[in-house]
Amino acid sequence: MKKFLIQAAIALVSLALSLGCVYLFVMPHKKAEAPAKEIPGAGSYEHARQWRRQLLACNSLDEVKQRFNCFTIDQSGAGGHSIAQVSGTTRRPPRALVKSFADGRWIACVYADSHGEPGGGTVVTRDSRGEVHVFFGHVWGDLFAEGDTLEEFSNDVRGYSDMREVSLDDAK
Repeated sequence: MKKFLIQAAIALVSLALSLGCVYLFVMPHKKAEAPAKEIPGAGSYEHARQWRRQLLACNSLDEVKQRFNCFTIDQSGAGGHSIAQVSGTTRRPPRALVKSFADGRWIACVYADSHGEPGGGTVVTRDSRGEVHVFFGHVWGDLFAEGDTLEEFSNDVRGYSDMREVSLDDAK
């Protein structure tokens, strides 16, 4: 009797697996729809638009420092660096990496860490010429970029992690 029950159980499992395979491979399935919300940590059009508006309202680096939690990256000898807070507001993130150059130009990079911050994975840059660029990608903690000129620094931001430039005009 025990042997019969084992054989019957094996037959039932085989039948169930066969029917499951028929269902999976023969029966039509509804296509999965894209999620309505943005993927956390991969960039946010909503935050990008907001930060772009805020940056465009600033006419100087001092005004940027009044609106955001700003820091700079100071290069030290032997390839080292340190982070120096240059302004702090009572607001929570976003933070902004700011840099001024010897020729008087400057850049501000507003961003949010991909790991749990609202708008995570979003970077919006604005420079003294008024140019604004938006990037989505993985932001690991503090944004890090270097360069002795605005062009070098901007290129370093473009090359950060897996950043890709996006257009807010094409977004929904």
